[in-house]
Amino acid sequence: MVAPVSTASFRGLAWSSFLAHGSEQVLFTSLPLIAVLIAGADATGTGLLQVAQTLPYFLLALPLGVLADRTNRANLMATGQLLRVLGLACGIFLVMSGQLDLVALSIIGAFCAVGTLTFVIASPALLPSIVSRQDTPGANTWLELGRSIAMTAGPAAAGLLVARIGSAAGLALALGLSLTSAVIFVAIKEPASTHGRDSIRPFRGLVDGASIILHNGLLRWVVSVALVFNASAFALHAVLVVFLADILGASGTLVGSILGLLGTGMIVAALTAPVFHRALPMGIVMIIGPACGFLSAALMVLTYTTESWGFAAAGMLIFGFGPVLWTINSMSLMQAIVPRHQLGRVSGLMTLATFGVRPLGALLGTLAASVGGVGLCLMVVALGFAAQLLLAMLSPILSISKLDDVTETGRA
Repeated sequence: MVAPVSTASFRGLAWSSFLAHGSEQVLFTSLPLIAVLIAGADATGTGLLQVAQTLPYFLLALPLGVLADRTNRANLMATGQLLRVLGLACGIFLVMSGQLDLVALSIIGAFCAVGTLTFVIASPALLPSIVSRQDTPGANTWLELGRSIAMTAGPAAAGLLVARIGSAAGLALALGLSLTSAVIFVAIKEPASTHGRDSIRPFRGLVDGASIILHNGLLRWVVSVALVFNASAFALHAVLVVFLADILGASGTLVGSILGLLGTGMIVAALTAPVFHRALPMGIVMIIGPACGFLSAALMVLTYTTESWGFAAAGMLIFGFGPVLWTINSMSLMQAIVPRHQLGRVSGLMTLATFGVRPLGALLGTLAASVGGVGLCLMVVALGFAAQLLLAMLSPILSISKLDDVTETGRA
């Protein structure tokens, strides 16, 4: 069981985090459904919608990272959620008035993505100022548990509302969740000493953040593993539904059930993470993430050769389980190594790096499938996950015994 972290500010962060992730997942599912049902979008249209939703990560991750080090992070996250509320309100109006088209939907998606981005960057920077160092892994576990539940329940709720009530219902639910999240964010008390207007220019701040990652013995390896993992994961996502539905002949219900096991694995990992932390050194627990990624890819290859969806189901469950353990510990590691006044810019740089490689991974998977079919794509994915596991095994990550042993120099 996950041990409680008993501070009012953290409880506020945990609840607002859960609500913000819930809003994100409801919106992430609702927008493509609305694009198809109302705007008449095809596969190209929904693809462009995805591009619009990821564009803010490329354009704003770095400036928001610097801003998170210069202002109140809780208020910044509240502002991001209020921007999403504004975008969702516009979307509801356009749906109700019958004026919604794909262009407007893409603009709304990009606008709302800013709310997600502010949270992704500012939340890791805020956490060390409201919980003690020894409570950081437990706090990250709670946040990851909330995200996992939101990722599992949000899409199901959105699909049900859009199907049973109408397109505006999904947007209305996301609006309510974001508005409540913003109210809770405002109530979080962040120590004033953790932020402020320093004399460093924004560009120099980004250079300093990049220097921390490049010259830190542990962070450099963590980012390298994350880059290869994300590229490999999105190469798999590029063909996963086609693989399950067309190659294996799985029904829509079965495909949804298999994909839903990803969220199940995430929840199980978050609930059992404290057991792993007590039983194993931190470095070993982190390696479980890359190892599960490789095992999941191997099971997908086995699924292709045997045409048995049972291996695919096991692969998705494992694929949800392992990376959560990696995320909890790598986030705690970053928060222990990076000085608090620089956490925002480092978080922004890491967000840009990991999200930036995802379209490249999807493109690689698409190219491999177009050249040699789904089988070749799955082999490329397996090689990618083998590479990230090898990187993790060769890194100093394995030498970490516990978080207290890690210093700001990146040595364990």
